[in-house]
Amino acid sequence: MIKLIISDMDGTFLNSDSKFNQEYFKKIHQDMKRMYITFAACTGLLLQKQHGSIFRT
Repeated sequence: MIKLIISDMDGTFLNSDSKFNQEYFKKIHQDMKRMYITFAACTGLLLQKQHGSIFRT
């Protein structure tokens, strides 16, 4: 059973413009929530560089 999905941000989750398909992610995230799967983004970049990141709404 999958309980956690972790994705590197740069070059994996994000494209070369540091963007992602928000509508697609919302649908997938809803599916993951229904299945009690947690999503976590990770990066090797400093936290200061991620401030104001893509996950702000």
